[in-house]
Amino acid sequence: EIDLSTLVPDFPATATAALINITVVNTDGRGFATVFNGDTDDADRPNTSNINWDVATGVIANSATVRANSEGVIKVYCSQATDLIVDVQGYIA
Repeated sequence: EIDLSTLVPDFPATATAALINITVVNTDGRGFATVFNGDTDDADRPNTSNINWDVATGVIANSATVRANSEGVIKVYCSQATDLIVDVQGYIA
């Protein structure tokens, strides 16, 4: 879970979504990351990916718009070990 209010101190409580850029570095094999709403149970996460990688790709980034829950929380699932960088570019309120 990522609490957007800790990443962005001015992230408003009225925000319904975040515009983010996710970057994976130090990847381990092939994998993917899925970004989803903080209210969604982990077992119910979407069957899609926002970013895919292979050990040969090195550093890779992608943007996403993700719905935040009422506390400003989003979730990220990574299928393999990686370092993940999340940049919040903006929000929808």
